[in-house]
Amino acid sequence: MKQVIPVLCISCQQKIPDGSLFCNHCGKRQRGTIAPRKRPKARRAKGSGSIVFIKGLSSPYRARYCGRNLGYFPTVLAAQDAIESAKASGPDLEYRNYTMQQVFDAVTSDRDWASRSDKYRADTKTTWKYMSELHNKLARDVRKEDFQNIIYRAQDEDKSQSHQLKLRVLAKKLCQFCVQHGIHSVDYSEGLKVNNNIKTQRVPFSDADLRAIYTHRQDRAAAIIWFLCATGCRPGELGKILRDDSIDTKRHGVWLAGSKTAAGRNRFVAIDPVTWEVFMRFYRAAAPGAPIFTGKNGGPWDVAGFRRYEFYPELESLGIPTGKYILYSCRHTFATLAERSGVDKATLQRAMGHEIGSTVTDDHYIDQVAHVDTALSEFNKLSKSISSIVSKVSR
Repeated sequence: MKQVIPVLCISCQQKIPDGSLFCNHCGKRQRGTIAPRKRPKARRAKGSGSIVFIKGLSSPYRARYCGRNLGYFPTVLAAQDAIESAKASGPDLEYRNYTMQQVFDAVTSDRDWASRSDKYRADTKTTWKYMSELHNKLARDVRKEDFQNIIYRAQDEDKSQSHQLKLRVLAKKLCQFCVQHGIHSVDYSEGLKVNNNIKTQRVPFSDADLRAIYTHRQDRAAAIIWFLCATGCRPGELGKILRDDSIDTKRHGVWLAGSKTAAGRNRFVAIDPVTWEVFMRFYRAAAPGAPIFTGKNGGPWDVAGFRRYEFYPELESLGIPTGKYILYSCRHTFATLAERSGVDKATLQRAMGHEIGSTVTDDHYIDQVAHVDTALSEFNKLSKSISSIVSKVSR
């Protein structure tokens, strides 16, 4: 007969039923009933790859190394072998010895780059030019601090937040290329900090400054600044205004081809009598079918050249503080004058090339003739405000 060994409490040594969690005499918890604590699995070191278990797959272990998927494997050991094999093979020596200039050239030679707009490509090249300290540096020696120091330099030079964001975006593209081709094991563009407290100062021209500009309307630069303030055109749109049937000489208006948004294309801008007189001087000087607004020396219209060589020098010559205004202050001036004159908001948005509610309604169900009639009616209010501003100026 099998001998039954009594179970005793580990504390009071009294007999207790087999399998008891606690002693029914003294209440002591029994050691044998305490489940062993599972230790958490050690985290893999950074740069050594990762193995992730995914439910529902016949090969549930996904292995990744240097930002690349190595595949799905039935066991952890098979996934680990794939990572070790990737480590042993190392990066392609061709990419390993790339300079950052070669990385940039590779990034800007793919199909996605070719499909981008001319402005995007030009902005990217300008941004890369600013990163001059990276051009001849080996890509494998570049770290996060190198990119961050460039952004700090931009902050010290009072560059705009937009410029800093472009630096960060380009750094992201360069680092992605390096990770994908085994030059870097991690993306060093993660966590780059830009100054979020920068606010571009865009204030409208005061009435006194507008009078000073109008007084010198015989100057080419002053006349263009006045035209921008009185019509709300984007600076880049001036080069697209041709001396053709887009100029409505009967109703004093211009059909703009637009340069930015879908809402800004093929829109009618009414011109007040004061500004029409200024505009006609450029109109008469242009040949039929030629651009009405050109560069300072007769070449194609260039916004950057006008801003640098005409806009700010003209303001300085008129005694207007150059640090207060930017070129886009002209559009803000137009919007401010229109609001002050009580121009209907929808009409103002349409004239400035901004979307109004549903674009389907505007583009497909409202006749453009109705837009023109409304614009002429509403901007007659603006015409009165402009006339009152220049009334004190001797003609």
